[in-house]
Amino acid sequence: MLLLPLLRTPPPRAAARPPSVSFVNPLEVDGFGEDGGWGSHAAPSRLPLLLFLPGMDGSLTTPFMQYPELGRAFELACLCHADGLASRASFDQLADDCAAFVASQLGAGRQVLLVGESFGATLALGVLARLRAEESPLGVCLVNPATSYGRSALRRIGPSCAALPPPLYALSLLLLAALVLEPAQLPAFLALIASVRAPALLNRPEREAFLGRVALSAMLGVARGPQFAIGELLRVQIFSADDLAFRLSHWLEAGAAAVEEYLPRVDVPMLLIAGENDRLLPSVDEARRLMAMWPEKVRRGIVVVPAAGHASTLGTQLDLSAELFLAFGHELGANERGNPPSQERRPTGLATSGDDSFIWSNGLVRRTYEPLPVQEYGEWNRGGKKFPL
Repeated sequence: MLLLPLLRTPPPRAAARPPSVSFVNPLEVDGFGEDGGWGSHAAPSRLPLLLFLPGMDGSLTTPFMQYPELGRAFELACLCHADGLASRASFDQLADDCAAFVASQLGAGRQVLLVGESFGATLALGVLARLRAEESPLGVCLVNPATSYGRSALRRIGPSCAALPPPLYALSLLLLAALVLEPAQLPAFLALIASVRAPALLNRPEREAFLGRVALSAMLGVARGPQFAIGELLRVQIFSADDLAFRLSHWLEAGAAAVEEYLPRVDVPMLLIAGENDRLLPSVDEARRLMAMWPEKVRRGIVVVPAAGHASTLGTQLDLSAELFLAFGHELGANERGNPPSQERRPTGLATSGDDSFIWSNGLVRRTYEPLPVQEYGEWNRGGKKFPL
C-alpha cells in the first residue's frame, strides 16, 4: 500500500498515542491507462480534497467504481484503519484522529468534502462535532448512515451472531451477507460478467481494465503482483467474532449515541444518499429523519438509489461525482446558479436524454468497444504497455 506523504495523519492534538488511522489515494496504487488516471495531478493541492470514511469493516471496495471519475475533479483520501490499532480504538479516538487530519488540511488552505458510508457516516458527524467553526468543510455526504443502528436489523441480529461459537459464527456471516447484498443486482452482475453491458462510469477500455484488476485481485483473489497491487488495498477483510462484537458495541452503538445530541446543531451543507433496498439499515427512513432536523440552508437533498442494497448504493446506478457537484457546486465554485432543490430525488448523473440503452435499475449501458482480453488488464495501468507516458 502506497500512503501519500501529503495525506499522512498528523499526531492528535493533545495525545501521545499513535494515530489509529491513515489515509490513501486508491488511484496512486497502480492507476489506470487514462490521461490523468495515475491519481496524481499537476497541482493536487489546488483540487478539493475528498475524504472518504468507510463502513465498520474498513473496506474501500464498495465505492471502487466511483474512483476513476472522482479522481478527475478531486484528490482522494480514503481512511485506512491502522493495523492493530483501529481494531480496538474507541469511536472517540477515531473521530479525534480524523478531525485532526481534516483540521490540518483546512489549515493548509485546502477545500475539503467529507463522504461517509454506513459507520463512516456516523464517524463523519463525529468529526464535524469536533471541528471549530472556522474549520468547517465545504459539505458532507452521508451514505446509508449508521446513525440508525439502534433501529436496524443489524442491531437485532449482529450481537447474537458475534456471540456464537466459531463454526456457527462462520455460518452467521452468510446471514449478514444476505442483508448486505441485494438479489436485484444479480441480472446486472451477470450482464457484466458476460461482457454484454458495462457500467456507465467505466465504459471505456482503460476503466474496464481497472474494473477487471479489482475483480481479479480484490474480489476473486486470483491475481497477484505489482500490476494488481490494488487488490491488497481493496480486499475485504473478514474479522473475528470478537472484532464484530467490539465494533457493533464501541463503534456503531456508541457512535450513534455520541452524535445524536449533535445532530440538531449541524450547520454544514448536507447531502444524503440511501439505497432503496437496504435491508441492513433503514437508510431511506433515516435519511428523511436526519434531513427533517436541519434548516433549509443545510439541506442539499436526499438521493434514493433504486434497487440498491447496503453494499451496492455506491455501485453502478450512481455517479457520485455528479451528485456532489450538483449538491455542493456553489461551494466548489462550479455552480453560479445557487444550490439545488432540497427535496428527495433519484440519481441524476447517469441517465442521458434519448439513450434507450440505459437501464435505470442497474446503471449499465451497451458497450462502445469490444471486451478486453483478460490478459490485457495489467497492461492498462502503470508499468503496462498501454499506459500513457
